[in-house]
Amino acid sequence: MNGLAEYEQFQPEVTILDIGLPGQNGYEVARELRRRHGEAPFLIALTGWGQDEDRRLAQEAGFDCHLVKPVDPDTIGRVLECVAGGEPCNACDRCLKRRGGVADAGRS
Repeated sequence: MNGLAEYEQFQPEVTILDIGLPGQNGYEVARELRRRHGEAPFLIALTGWGQDEDRRLAQEAGFDCHLVKPVDPDTIGRVLECVAGGEPCNACDRCLKRRGGVADAGRS
């Protein structure tokens, strides 16, 4: 089952996508989810790619958050707590969502 089919079956409020997926990559899946569902769900890119260009591509694809592997589980927990509480993401000091960009948390 691919990421889009998984989403359609379960319709989670938060979706964590790896960018380097086989077949459709995470950017393509994110763009399609945004096309189909607008701002829902909250999309988190979980990737080994952390350059400025990677963050820009994630933002353009519709991701709300960009986490670079390896990610501290506490960072993921803080992102999920913010989403569950309906608050802007503040999981890291480099979160750009508050400034209209994509959140970016690096390695802990």
